[in-house]
This record gives sequence, C-alpha cells and structure tokens, in this order.
Amino acid sequence: MTTGLKALIVGGMFVSISVSAAARQAGQPSGIRLLSPETFAQAVADAERCSPVEEILSGLRTKEGQAYAERLRAQFEAKDGAAQTTALHGPKKPSIPEECFDLSTHTTQVAVGLAGNTFYNYQFTISSPYLRVMLDRSEAKRKLSEPKLTQAAANEGMVGVVVTPYKTFSMIEDMAIKRNEQIIKPLKKSITPKTLQNGFGAKFQSSEAVFVFPVEAFETSQSVELVVIAAETTAKTTMQPAQLSKLR
Repeated sequence: MTTGLKALIVGGMFVSISVSAAARQAGQPSGIRLLSPETFAQAVADAERCSPVEEILSGLRTKEGQAYAERLRAQFEAKDGAAQTTALHGPKKPSIPEECFDLSTHTTQVAVGLAGNTFYNYQFTISSPYLRVMLDRSEAKRKLSEPKLTQAAANEGMVGVVVTPYKTFSMIEDMAIKRNEQIIKPLKKSITPKTLQNGFGAKFQSSEAVFVFPVEAFETSQSVELVVIAAETTAKTTMQPAQLSKLR
C-alpha cells in the first residue's frame, strides 16, 4: 500500500461519508456524515464485497479493465476449455461488483502545465471514515491480521485530503477549498518532506501533505474546487455535485 493510502487508515482525523448501498443505488442524495452503527456495518460489508479496495483507489482495477479481462478469459475458455485456461493463466479473479468502482471518485490526479512543458502533478485522495474502515478491513484481510478501526476511531476528526506528488518536485505549502466565492482553509495540516527520483537517478525534495477540512466543505449541493498551493505552482481540480455524491 502506498504512503498516501496508509495515511487514510492511520490518520484518525477524517470524516465519514455514510450512505448505505441501497440508498446509493436508489439515487438518493448522499453526503458526508459520521458513521452510525448501521453504516459502520455497511462499510465492513462493502470492504468484503469490494476487496481489494487499494487496487480500485490506485487504478489497478477498473470497471473497463475487469470487463475486458473477463471477455478475454471467456474467449480462452471457449477455445481451450476451463481447465487448460486455468493451467495456463491461473484461476479466475473474483469479479468486483460494478458499484464498487465508485470508490475511484475518492482519488484524482491533476496535471498542471507550465512554460517549457514542465508539469507538476499531484494526486488528491479524499478520506472518510467509511473509506478508512474499508481500507482497514481490506488490509487486514490481505495480511491475515485483525482490523484496527472501530466506529468511534473512524469517526474522529473531519474530512481529510491527502495530497501526494506524482512526477513533481514542487514543495507543497498549503491548500484551500473554494465553494463559489467562499474560501475554506484547512483546520489542520501536516506536510512531510518526500524525496523523489527522476529517470536519470537525480533526487529532488518534494512533500506529501494531509489537510483536514470541516464537513460542510464537501456538502453536495454545489461543486467544490480543491486548490493546492506549492512553491512553484498552484494545482486545482473541481468536483461536481454528482462526484461528491459518489463519495462514501
């Protein structure tokens, strides 16, 4: 698991998005809320259904990729038979339910182009107790260990945004969220130096950061703009109400 995803589990200062699977599928309004006993149990169940959660967040498993792999395997089985296909390509991976891929909404990458074709790239990951419970259970399953997060521990804090550098060497300094003309500054922030290395082996200092915002900053009635201020550039990404409603 990457450092950024680990921060989602151990941070203890993030907020929940607690909407049941039934409500999401019915198209009912969703939003950021603290976990109740019912939604905590739903997060545990979703972790089992959607495992491996980390692969969905990182983009290793996508809805399109899963569909392609299943079509390809079906072609192999039609030609060679199921036993021969398993012998050559290994056992078939369990399918992840389609709605699980909504988890990818929690993570987005932003590329900022500057003069001279220099790009500063960042990855934003929005943490919630719901997501952190899922990650905690998924990680425990992978490691054959006991899960760590309780409902109370998952509910501590507010909405966390983990910002990690991706092919960028600009030091992160701050972050803000814009809702129309309102500018919301983080309640807490933690910036950690991070050493990156380019393709030629040269090392550069960058940073990884966790910013904590009030629950209201991610209310779903209007779009929000996530703005990261770095030493040499400003990175921005906009989340529309439809995207905010998919967060868990």
